Amino acid sequence: SSGINAEYGQLDNHEIRTGVFIKVCKSEGNRRLYMGNIHKDKNEEELKSEMSNLFPGVEKITIQPDTVKNAKNRGYMFVDFLDHKMAVDAKKACSSSKKILFGRWLRNVDWAESQHTPSAADLENIKTLHVAPLAEGTTEAQIREHFTPFAETLEEIQVVREFAFVHFKTRPDAEKAMNEAEKEINGSTVTMQFANPRGGAKKKRKPRISGPPGSLHPLARDSGAPQYPNFDSFKGGVKGNDQQNMAMWMAKKRRTGNGNDPWFDPSYSNQVGGGSNSVGSWW
Repeated sequence: SSGINAEYGQLDNHEIRTGVFIKVCKSEGNRRLYMGNIHKDKNEEELKSEMSNLFPGVEKITIQPDTVKNAKNRGYMFVDFLDHKMAVDAKKACSSSKKILFGRWLRNVDWAESQHTPSAADLENIKTLHVAPLAEGTTEAQIREHFTPFAETLEEIQVVREFAFVHFKTRPDAEKAMNEAEKEINGSTVTMQFANPRGGAKKKRKPRISGPPGSLHPLARDSGAPQYPNFDSFKGGVKGNDQQNMAMWMAKKRRTGNGNDPWFDPSYSNQVGGGSNSVGSWW
């Protein structure tokens, strides 16, 4: 560890050529896994005890209660291991064989997203309260009425199932509401705490290579390739007259060649009726 810190100090902001500096970031191995399909009637202690029989190094189990369905958890959990290698081994074990926990197969085992650690300045500027758990049917109007006496202006209220985010205009208003407001809303005893600031940008989804019927395929727009066939029933599989028309269109393409068509594959011409590589699965 001391050697790593020494190298970090030497390399961070090191000038590799005139006016060009490098930035070095310390890497921390992730120790937290997400696991789904767990038994909803088990609490953290029960889950940790059973998980310790499946995997070594289980340090902590984190679940979210489901107050709407009156369950102890929402069917998933976060598992913290003692070190990164133990987490890696557990993930590999779940990938290579079924791991059964209280009669249920652990599914969708993957790395949990790293949590953003807010700075002191970020924490001081938080003006939003997280309020939970809410009774079923609690409305935005009821929450607004509950907090209005403690703030001149409530900017926004977001109700998400059994919890809510209450956005205040100023930090002092939020502090006053958290300290002085009654801890019961619509018959449910609630806890109030400052919400964690969001960190990091959302991942952008890759664009789909597709288009409406009659438009050019993105890969073929500059290649002189023909347009998409204009059949509205592709998504459900091509059948009947459409199937015959599609087969004729493919046969024509096969005869004329596909040198100018980067997305046409003649091998599909015999599979227009369905299946994993059928026309119906192109879009």
